[in-house]
Amino acid sequence: MTARLVHRGPDGEGHWISSDGCVGFGHRRLAIIDTTDGGAQPMTDTSGRYIITFNGEIYNYIELAERLKVEGVIFRSKSDTEVLLEAYKTWGEACLDELNGMFAFAIFDTVKQTLFCSRDRFGEKPFYYTETDDYFAFASEYKALFALADLPIETNDERVLRFLHNSRQGLDDDPETAFWGITQLLPAESMRMDLRDMKPSIRRYWNIEPTDGESALSFDQAAEQFKDLLQDSVKFRMRSDVPVGSCLSGGLDSSAIVCLNRQILGTGAEYHTFTGQFPGSPADESEFADIVVKSENVTPHLVEPTAEGFAKDLADFIWFNELPVGSSSQYAQWCVFKLAKQNNVTVLLDGQGADEIMGGYEQYFSPYLKARAQMVSTGDVAAEKATIEARYPAALLAGNDTWKGRVPVSYTHLTLPTNRE
Repeated sequence: MTARLVHRGPDGEGHWISSDGCVGFGHRRLAIIDTTDGGAQPMTDTSGRYIITFNGEIYNYIELAERLKVEGVIFRSKSDTEVLLEAYKTWGEACLDELNGMFAFAIFDTVKQTLFCSRDRFGEKPFYYTETDDYFAFASEYKALFALADLPIETNDERVLRFLHNSRQGLDDDPETAFWGITQLLPAESMRMDLRDMKPSIRRYWNIEPTDGESALSFDQAAEQFKDLLQDSVKFRMRSDVPVGSCLSGGLDSSAIVCLNRQILGTGAEYHTFTGQFPGSPADESEFADIVVKSENVTPHLVEPTAEGFAKDLADFIWFNELPVGSSSQYAQWCVFKLAKQNNVTVLLDGQGADEIMGGYEQYFSPYLKARAQMVSTGDVAAEKATIEARYPAALLAGNDTWKGRVPVSYTHLTLPTNRE
């Protein structure tokens, strides 16, 4: 199983097996925080009672470590893995409320014979699992689970069709996955299992809870607060013991991150950016990326994704990506990430998710205007609607759905084989 994940963790491999042979953890390591052996996994606490295997990064591990030291914890390493393990020992499941990060992890309690697993709030890190009468197994990729001899590789065509019909919905909105026999923890879910009965108990530990306080903010106050949050977020994610760079598309989101990083690092620090360019295409934003490069004095790296390159890389792209994708943009990212690897940059910050936060996609415009109509005058909404229609003529034609969501389902069936062989 871990051999199938070598690409996710090229810096080390570890295994832990319980004395009775009933529980085993495996891990492939991508070393980011504390690259010494002190951060190796699976990790056991000093008492030998708790064992963890963890995928991701806890960005506020330094602050959490200071709080835990007050509680009497003595750390053997400078890794975020040990901080997470000690946080669970000290606070139990409540530690999830304290974590700022992206994660999927499992912790085994050898005394209580319980397994505790969790996935981060927005599901940045995957947690797939399968269970039979004989065993429970989990992994961060499907292919690791398919190393189990008795797990058939059988696609869930209905689930895939629902994705193809509405790719914006994604494949992360319910426990059912693209393969039969494999389930996933959803974002912001945790699972506890007593090994004596092998019955998992799943709960959601976090929800978005809007408050009325923000509605009283002026635009300038909201903008300042948003800027403070963004700066804080970027600063935390710059914590690394290996080189960090940025994807730079030329859009506002990645450009903002690069500019903030230049402020954080100072004028003289080396910083690398990676950009996909599409010469002659309306999608090419490299001229805007070049403005940021010159303004912030960063070291640029450019790559041109092509149809020929995609055809050449297709087999590898499918193997490593595993899931269907909604557009060719994922391949463009593939090329950018490959370029970063070639330049020995291990960590990349990019603007993924900014359009969702700021309502930047066309399908958001109609619901936005309906919400605005309940808050401001009719004249204000009409003026904003006219501005949207001038810039995006087709955005409001179909209400909440654009033409993309109106393609007959029968057409999507043509994209799949007629049987599961």
